Amino acid sequence: MVDFSAYGSTQEEMDQSLSKVKIKLFLHQGAAFLASIMGQTEFVWDDSPDCYTEYTNGLKIEFNPAFWLSIPQDARVTVVAHELWHIAYEHVLTNRIGDRDPQKWNIAADHVINLMLEKAKYSFVGIEQCCKDLQYRNMGTQEVYGKLPDPPKGG
Repeated sequence: MVDFSAYGSTQEEMDQSLSKVKIKLFLHQGAAFLASIMGQTEFVWDDSPDCYTEYTNGLKIEFNPAFWLSIPQDARVTVVAHELWHIAYEHVLTNRIGDRDPQKWNIAADHVINLMLEKAKYSFVGIEQCCKDLQYRNMGTQEVYGKLPDPPKGG
């Protein structure tokens, strides 16, 4: 259970903030498609050590409140769209990942999605350090995966 007072907020305020971002998302390219996914997705606040930014398991999207509050509203729109595209592309499905390294697969998928969002004029102000290397422009996730270095073994 998230203690929202630790973030100087309430759950109601955080939920209202998320609702405003969802509404603002509809002003962007591809938003009609994302709306159908958004309507079937559960949104959850999660400040556990496993969620330091945001992630999806394909059924729900979880956000760390501290991360959410640390980025501008336009970047929040980008983050929500990013996670919805992971769901749309089925990036998190085990049969889609196959025998690939899940972390490397996620990084490849992040590059593909973020480059697409950047092209569609989503804002990356406040989240500039995300994966969106231009060398992977116009590539699919599998192709980017093949070009990424393997993660270190062990450790």
